[in-house]
Amino acid sequence: MRTSGSTRSKGAMAALTRQAKATMPDHTVKAFTEELEALAHEVARMGGLAETAVTDSLAAVVRRDTALAESVIERDSKIDAAQHDVEKRAIKLFALRQPFASDLRVVLTGWRIAGELERVGDLAKNIAKRTLILNQAEPIQLTRSIERMGRIAAGHLKQVLDAYSNRDVEAAVAVWFHDEDIDAHYNSLFRELVTYMMEDPRTIRRPRTCSSSPRISSVSAITAPMSPNISTISSPARKSRASVRRRFRSA
Repeated sequence: MRTSGSTRSKGAMAALTRQAKATMPDHTVKAFTEELEALAHEVARMGGLAETAVTDSLAAVVRRDTALAESVIERDSKIDAAQHDVEKRAIKLFALRQPFASDLRVVLTGWRIAGELERVGDLAKNIAKRTLILNQAEPIQLTRSIERMGRIAAGHLKQVLDAYSNRDVEAAVAVWFHDEDIDAHYNSLFRELVTYMMEDPRTIRRPRTCSSSPRISSVSAITAPMSPNISTISSPARKSRASVRRRFRSA
């Protein structure tokens, strides 16, 4: 039975990786492993900050809590600082360790996810800023609908962060598939808001508050395929959710 070129290439890369690690001193291998773990830990810590920001920004909307909204805005700088720290760690690993194969995927994945988490922090800050404006007007009945959609988005974010930490490919794929659910929820809510605005033009600026929630979910869906394990799927396959689903069902 013939071996395909891609299989030979993967086998050669794995052999090269084992050979490289075998020739490295024990203390060097240990230090490299610790640096990779530190990078993953910092990404996880940053994910926790982003998750808390999303949860608090939604709570600020529902409770009309100005102090909490201002706290979310102030804390965004911590998420930015965490992203910069991940970038520095990744660049240092590239410069000093020159990772390749699976180690390279770990470094690139952490770097890219940090960028997406920074976006999540910005979206949470945007929700908090809109909350300050909403609190200056009378409460609206659709706040609960916004809260429900926000909880779905926050749930997607938590699931994809857990998938990253546990290297759970199936969990990452599940988040990717369910991104369409919140899109449908958002479209329904937006129609309600349009009707509400037609009845009361003073609320025209309010829909921007709910637009950040589906973006948070979309970022989670973008982050899901960055899992170190799922990143081994070829690029054409990653472009099709159906092809990924078929791959895991046949496994």
